[in-house]
Amino acid sequence: MKKNRIRFIMPSHSLTFNDIKKNGYDVRVNYYGNKMPFRLLRELHFRLPLPMKKVWYNKVNTNFSGVIIVYENLIIPEYIKWLHDNNPEGRIILFYENLSNARNNPERINNEWCEKWTADSNEAKKYNMNLYSGGGYFEHWIVNKKTPNIDVFYIGKDKNRLEKLENIKKMCDKYEISTYFYLVQDRGYKKKDKNHHPFLPYGEVLQIIARSKAILHLSDGCQKGITMRIEESLIHKVKLITDDASIKQYDFYNANNIFVLGEDKWENLNSFLNTPFVEVDSSFYENARFDDFVRTLVGGN
Repeated sequence: MKKNRIRFIMPSHSLTFNDIKKNGYDVRVNYYGNKMPFRLLRELHFRLPLPMKKVWYNKVNTNFSGVIIVYENLIIPEYIKWLHDNNPEGRIILFYENLSNARNNPERINNEWCEKWTADSNEAKKYNMNLYSGGGYFEHWIVNKKTPNIDVFYIGKDKNRLEKLENIKKMCDKYEISTYFYLVQDRGYKKKDKNHHPFLPYGEVLQIIARSKAILHLSDGCQKGITMRIEESLIHKVKLITDDASIKQYDFYNANNIFVLGEDKWENLNSFLNTPFVEVDSSFYENARFDDFVRTLVGGN
């Protein structure tokens, strides 16, 4: 299917909004009122049992006869119903790139309104959703590796991970392993402090990955599947440190490339970091790119 027959709907502040557009797809925002204080007013309206929520819905997203891929971020069931009613010839796919929550619980969304997809294997089984188990990386994100000056790099939202990160840092310090941990508040409006940093543009994240020996991936609050940190490791061929032992089930697992916290010994981490990344033959690379992701959801070539 031609790219102009595929429309993505997501908030304008989404990490991939501009990247999807740069890749040639039609990308539109879901709601009006995306600047403060209108966004706060909109969110309050959505949370309360009040009528006329559709005054916030972006009317450009009507009468589209192609495939509409909606990311779950900020989506409410009423919006999917409205989208279904106003795109009678369109095919609607709701994709959960994050874990579901009470507001967008898949069980609250009628199967007649859309197809439901997720990247989380547990939620796929729990809610009987289609599972996407590949990657979704953009070609223009790939950077050349540089001489490493960081042993272990972590970036992510807090999600109650601070204590775990502090313990990991203590162990790294013990074995003279350098770390660069960049923790961000779960919500942008939360006050920054000595443990939390401002949002870091992804281009800057990539430059840090380029000079790191390993990326740290923590599974708390993440989907059970191939997350962004795992993709970064496999695409850039940078080693991975993770607390998710289920990663051993994937065909890309190689003990030379992936260090499992709680199973592998800390005293072996230095030697792990100082040996080359081993090339692996994995089915991941057959569905690693964003166009592969779209092709799987939409179907066809």
